[in-house]
Amino acid sequence: MRHEEPLLSAARTHRGCVRRDNQDAVVERPDAGLWAVADGMGGHTRGADASATLAQALNAAADTAQGWRLLQQLADAVQTVNRSIAAQADGDISGTTLALLVLEADNAHCLWVGDSRVYLLRDGTLRRLTADHADPSTGALTRAVGVDSAVELASSHEHLYQDDVFLLCSDGLTTVLNDTTLGELLLREPPTRACARLVEEALVRGAPDNVSCITVHIQG
Repeated sequence: MRHEEPLLSAARTHRGCVRRDNQDAVVERPDAGLWAVADGMGGHTRGADASATLAQALNAAADTAQGWRLLQQLADAVQTVNRSIAAQADGDISGTTLALLVLEADNAHCLWVGDSRVYLLRDGTLRRLTADHADPSTGALTRAVGVDSAVELASSHEHLYQDDVFLLCSDGLTTVLNDTTLGELLLREPPTRACARLVEEALVRGAPDNVSCITVHIQG
């Protein structure tokens, strides 16, 4: 059964002000109740290839399943893509982060790996639903898709309430906008407009990395 909760979503991605190409990829599938942000890493086109391959696999899963079945297919798809990227790396750095949201009945499920994030704005308060897989002293990723023979996905779950707003984003957004600023922008604008404003504000502040974000507003 497809997701029937009344909602509005928006997605934006930009190469930023410094990078020559965009290695981020976004998935926006309200028909299946699926949204995702992937931030590729690796020289030349490797990062872009990794995130694009992962996004393609997630979209394929959303074509055939929803709800709990979709969650399982997504987890399986991530492992398949992980093995494929790792096998083609040839000793070079290649991989991608992932933050995804699945809506199933009255529940929200997050899966993630790396430092792309999912936030929830509820009753005027912004709360992070994910925890970065990164070394706090160096910022280096400790977990990503495509780095090891298997990848461990972290998960969290929330009950849905009317007017919940979810924000998914790559670290290109959170390195220039702190949580307080994110919350202020989400409160100031309608959620779909806020998505564009977040990217615009990151660009104003120099956006040294690719910037991607998705907003999902639960209306009913």
